[in-house]
Amino acid sequence: MPSSASKSRKIPSKLSAGGRAVIRGLQARPDLNDRLVSCVHETGDRWKCILLPVGGTKEVLGIKPENLQPAPPSAFLLKIPAKNEGGESKKELVVPLACSIGRDGYGNLGVRLMYSEFLGHEALIPVYQRVYGSEDEVPDKSELRELVDEMFSIVTSPYQGALARNECVVVRSKHEELFDSLIQYECLRDTGKSVVVGMHRDPRVCKILFPYDME
Repeated sequence: MPSSASKSRKIPSKLSAGGRAVIRGLQARPDLNDRLVSCVHETGDRWKCILLPVGGTKEVLGIKPENLQPAPPSAFLLKIPAKNEGGESKKELVVPLACSIGRDGYGNLGVRLMYSEFLGHEALIPVYQRVYGSEDEVPDKSELRELVDEMFSIVTSPYQGALARNECVVVRSKHEELFDSLIQYECLRDTGKSVVVGMHRDPRVCKILFPYDME
């Protein structure tokens, strides 16, 4: 894997139409701080933005640029619910991720999910602690930087048949929480088409919605 981040997971230096951003320092709606938005276009002294994740109704906001911090165009947040594991209670974990694009052994597109720093290094502390099983130890910045761009998961499955441009295959039953998050954050769109992948019952053909460079 290349050492430099691809376009899909690189944090841009400025806001752009079709890009993403994190809301910061919003005093009128402090509940929206640290939320992701999709930037539509500039209008006067504000950016028209769509709040992510998208629910039943899209919430459109007008936000000043000083309250928007650029994020990767494929950025999204995965919430891992609280659970008991081996008699140990695990708190809910929010994981900042971004997508990376490659090809499977058949030449079709595949999507890898990488740890991202778009919420800042502090947001990665509980993630690092969970990954390395050291929840009582606070990692330093160099250790957190090592986590950035490490792979969290491969969400797609290799597919031997032909797919249209910008399409990939995701077996929803294998990655249900990831699949739902990628759809709600508008990284992928379920085309409604299904294909055969081994014995899996629900391989979905999905459209990739974010810009990317091939790796």
